[in-house]
Amino acid sequence: MGVRINPGSGTAVQRGPASSSDPNSANAAAGMALHVRYATATEAIGSRENVLALIQFGAEPAAAAYPSAGIAMAQLDEGARTEVWTSALAARYGSANGIRYADDGQVLFGVLADDAPGSGASFERRVREIYDAAFDLCQAQGYPHLLRVWNYFADINGARDGLENYQRFCRARALAFQERFGEFVPLLPSASAIGTDAGPFVLYFIAARQAGMHRENPRQLSAYSYPPQYGPRSPSFARATLYRHDQHELFFISGTASIVGHESMHRGDVRGQLDETLRNIEALIESTRREESVRFRGLGDISHLKVYVRRPADLALVREHLRQRIGDSPQVLYLQGEICRSELLVEIEAVAER
Repeated sequence: MGVRINPGSGTAVQRGPASSSDPNSANAAAGMALHVRYATATEAIGSRENVLALIQFGAEPAAAAYPSAGIAMAQLDEGARTEVWTSALAARYGSANGIRYADDGQVLFGVLADDAPGSGASFERRVREIYDAAFDLCQAQGYPHLLRVWNYFADINGARDGLENYQRFCRARALAFQERFGEFVPLLPSASAIGTDAGPFVLYFIAARQAGMHRENPRQLSAYSYPPQYGPRSPSFARATLYRHDQHELFFISGTASIVGHESMHRGDVRGQLDETLRNIEALIESTRREESVRFRGLGDISHLKVYVRRPADLALVREHLRQRIGDSPQVLYLQGEICRSELLVEIEAVAER
């Protein structure tokens, strides 16, 4: 089953040298190619950088040569901004089986928006087809190692025939990995799955020629080992992925919430959930610093945060508490999102770099 990609298919758009005026060009020689920032749509589209992808929340996708997607999720902070992924290296653009991609020679960035994912069994079938298409693209283009995956779809907590949509998604994703790779757990990348207001199923991902180091959290049971009370198949992702290239260390922290072991903590208490979430993120950073000899020192190394808040009324508390704990240095996107468990009120994903 699934969509198959001809390795020769796809339409290459362009590849050009990095501009000498590009603020990232000095980083190319040092290998610091992949970068993310949050910018206004005008700044993003007018950028002289080598854009890999634009992800817009609460807006239609930008009309651009490079991969882009619009996600039906309201931005809660003032000043709408776009998630912009760039490279210090020249990018080549193409498309295959509904996935638009950018390839800079080190990483592949793919974006797919499916307007009709269906429901129930048809939703599961479509998720498996989407993941098959992503696996085929990575193989065909020579980027076998997934580093980071994002999944957005509507009504994540909605149930049909005794299963929530998130549980159906988890079963379909696990089967897609299993059918392709067999023993797939060591290959699982960092990931997020968040519920949107409406709109298409959006998948975007980063894959690399060089493998990342997938990390688990000492405070949490690995998601792929959750007991069956959470659904017929456990969530298939790593808690984080460390990607190293030359002297650059990029740490992708998966969507993280107030879960210790496998149990949700601080039900109904957004401040308590936020503190528990930050403890989980700190534990990930500290264990990776110790076991992988990275240069991370703690929350201060976080450069970018996406904060999903279930109830907009909690924004002021969440924003002020994060400012007190982390300061003003990271770029932050505050988004109204549905979390995978209905009792969870906040989820945070992050990028740390040195």
